[in-house]
Amino acid sequence: MIRILIFILSAVLIAGTITFLFSVDGLIQTQAFGEKIAIHAGVAFGVMLALFIAAIFLTIWLRDLAALPGKIKAREREARRTRGMVALARGLEAVVVGDAEDAQHHTRVAQRNLEDSSLIRFLTAHAAQLSGDEKTAGENFSAMLEAPETEFLGLRGLYHQARRSGDKAAARGYAERAFRLRSNAAWAFESMVELGLERGAWGETREAIAAGAKSGVIAPDKARRAEAALLCTD
Repeated sequence: MIRILIFILSAVLIAGTITFLFSVDGLIQTQAFGEKIAIHAGVAFGVMLALFIAAIFLTIWLRDLAALPGKIKAREREARRTRGMVALARGLEAVVVGDAEDAQHHTRVAQRNLEDSSLIRFLTAHAAQLSGDEKTAGENFSAMLEAPETEFLGLRGLYHQARRSGDKAAARGYAERAFRLRSNAAWAFESMVELGLERGAWGETREAIAAGAKSGVIAPDKARRAEAALLCTD
């Protein structure tokens, strides 16, 4: 309805303008190449108006034409991002179900279509683990430590790698760092307690239990019993 109204108003405006121009009396005289030229004033004004409108449309067309390459590149970037995000999601699904080949395939697609991101590192690390490439997994887990949003996940991956390789000192370091970031993380808390008991570090273990009770990762009554047992051990 609005478009019809705009069309009608435009038609009326154009018709009124044309009628007005042709109702203007007088001639405009000029000379070119030795010849005198007389033009009706209304026609001259009409030609000038038409040229002015044409110039506006030409400017708009040239502007749109100049912006076209940027729009095409933006669409291409968006299409690549969409392909990358789909591949990322499919890759994470493959990691969950343990399909190493599918995970590696989608990891490569995500790497081609997305800029370097923490999620790609996460996917790459777990896909490498499924394929038995612990070196690549470790490199990506370590790279994740550089970004605050993925530091905890990187620590968890490195912790499990250290546990599998039997490096308890490194595992303890990763668990302690993770526990400082997330004191309510059950795996970090349990690891600190377990490794503390293995080393006979009763004081450190009590501190970990107290921090765990404060964050709610262990029930208060259970924490009190554990602390009492450790005091007896001392």
